[in-house]
Amino acid sequence: MATPQPATKQPHRQFNRPTLPLGSVSVRADIQQVSERTLARVKEVRRARGCGTAVFADPDGRVYALRSESVSADTMASKHPEWFVCEYAGRLSSGASAACPSREDIAEDLVFHFETMGRVLRDVPEQLDLWGFHGAFAEALCQLAKVHRSRRQYMAASGLR
Repeated sequence: MATPQPATKQPHRQFNRPTLPLGSVSVRADIQQVSERTLARVKEVRRARGCGTAVFADPDGRVYALRSESVSADTMASKHPEWFVCEYAGRLSSGASAACPSREDIAEDLVFHFETMGRVLRDVPEQLDLWGFHGAFAEALCQLAKVHRSRRQYMAASGLR
């Protein structure tokens, strides 16, 4: 009977893994949900790794929370420095851990960041915006009704009906 060979330990590293957003912000109501997820991620990283969390937000409204000591955070910071919002619960210069922010603090930082990037957060979803798609649809219906009325008037005047 052969003796079992000891398993060789190899590092488990994933350098080319894409970063996934915590959520997406399209209206002001989404900020609360995304800030709650961000705060949960900050607390999880601090508990598990003892380091801070770098938060990024892109112009499309996607929010990323990455461990500040990770390769993904370094890559994101070098490729898109304008997406950086803040680092939460990191280490102070004295070596002590910084306090975790509140959900309201994160929400305020995200709103300020999106306003700085030029993204206007509305209070209602764009689907309910009556001056957007619905306004153009109403104008098209009015135009069709006008064409239909003029055609009916022409046919009545010429005696075709």
